[in-house]
Amino acid sequence: MILLLAAGLAASSCASWPWAAGGLQAGPVGGSSQVRKWVEPDPAAPGAPLTYTVEVSWAPGGPLPVRDHLPPGVSRVRARGTGWSCRAIAQSADAYQPAEHMDVECFSLIVATGQPVSRIVIEVDAPLTAGAITNVVVVGKEPFVQEARVTSTVDP
Repeated sequence: MILLLAAGLAASSCASWPWAAGGLQAGPVGGSSQVRKWVEPDPAAPGAPLTYTVEVSWAPGGPLPVRDHLPPGVSRVRARGTGWSCRAIAQSADAYQPAEHMDVECFSLIVATGQPVSRIVIEVDAPLTAGAITNVVVVGKEPFVQEARVTSTVDP
């Protein structure tokens, strides 16, 4: 499993959250929301199930939009999370992925402030082509946006 936390672009200081044990912290979004992401299994066989998990802690003021840019070549996209409404969207190449890909866009159905952690689970089938694949999640709205990236391997 590879985990990567990215610093947010907001100017406020980094807050410490209960799930950030062991020094795992991300930067703030919109003041103090944070995001972390991981993938299992790593490595994966071509066409085998992959599970991406995104955890977001909310800043006062409520939840922010979450958009996950899946690696090109994944198939059978499914997303779920308690209190979330998610949909898959076909996308052209963009700043997050170099080729056509699927995005998962999620909005919270529960607008509660101070919610410690909210989780979205995205299940896909790995690409059929071997190599490194990168998944990028974007949380927030400009100018307070945070990205978290995770890279895994599809075995030959």
